[in-house]
Amino acid sequence: MGRKDLLYMQEPVKAFGYSVLVWIVCFIAATPFIFLNAHEALLHSAMAVVGSVAGLIAIFYYLKDCRKPVMKDAVYFGILLMLVNLALDGIILLRFNPMTTTNYIEGIGVKYLAIPLMAVVVAYALAHNWVPKEKEGVHAYNLPKIEAAKKHAQAMGLKKERK
Repeated sequence: MGRKDLLYMQEPVKAFGYSVLVWIVCFIAATPFIFLNAHEALLHSAMAVVGSVAGLIAIFYYLKDCRKPVMKDAVYFGILLMLVNLALDGIILLRFNPMTTTNYIEGIGVKYLAIPLMAVVVAYALAHNWVPKEKEGVHAYNLPKIEAAKKHAQAMGLKKERK
């Protein structure tokens, strides 16, 4: 692995798109809380949940679509996801919200540090086959049962193996 490989991200455009999409999902989910003048703590808690779920889904699909997901891709994507969300918050959210930068960092900004950590956990799960993969439309956790049934049918002379 050369120096160039360390700076290489497999799908940078897709990663950026997922990052923006996560922010949009959070922004749309926050809108009702803002218009209803919900308590700030409730808004922050709800956004932490929505952001975590949206972020995990984006991380999973990004890493799942990589040719060979490695920890480097997870770290880069997690950092990109965090930075894009922080930047969009700074550009859009802080302009229309009377919240000070200090209040933002204390209430929202620090929570974004969890995103790269979630990306590492998802990459680890994918690398260690904790997530079932599909084979010909059948989930991997059903394959041992199907293979055993095929062997039993062959032993009984009910089904001949195809070549």
